[in-house]
Amino acid sequence: MVTDGLSNTLMIGEDLSRHNAHSAAFYANGDHCSCHGHLNYKPKPRTQRDWWNVMTFRSEHTGGANSCLADGAIRYVPDSVNYFLYRTLCTKSGGESGEMP
Repeated sequence: MVTDGLSNTLMIGEDLSRHNAHSAAFYANGDHCSCHGHLNYKPKPRTQRDWWNVMTFRSEHTGGANSCLADGAIRYVPDSVNYFLYRTLCTKSGGESGEMP
């Protein structure tokens, strides 16, 4: 049911619970990948409950975050990824075309 392409769809990614109250057991971004914020977006002060701003992937790695694609491949996505491409990669059947950087 992933019509945008298995190798160009982010399915699983890192998150930091201190920046996202939804990244705990039973929440964990639900059953979807939402990339509302930029990759590695870490607001200061933290606004964990503002899901529309904080639902994104983030890590403690310098310059990016690890993600798993729908085809099972693990990729390091750089912070410099174009925001619109990043949002495109976070949908499974939006009809957009985008390739992993």
